[in-house]
Amino acid sequence: MWALLLPAALYSAFSDLGQAWAVLPASSVLAFILFGVDELAMQLEELFSILPMQAFCDQIKDAAETLAVLTDEELDACYKIKPNTYYR
Repeated sequence: MWALLLPAALYSAFSDLGQAWAVLPASSVLAFILFGVDELAMQLEELFSILPMQAFCDQIKDAAETLAVLTDEELDACYKIKPNTYYR
């Protein structure tokens, strides 16, 4: 709405200078800048919408499922931990 009314607001300022033709290019540049700032604010506000969160969660789930099915011996072999040294 604001971008649609911008040319009407700028017309009087540009017509006083005798440059009424410059209203449309000035409105276009201002609208482009303001819409860009608005989009940047949206991206900063909702940061996680642009990150691949589903892929992160799937990797964590796969790792947890892998660890859940391993026996103690297999876990020891994976981490090279000697038995009975867990609580020292």
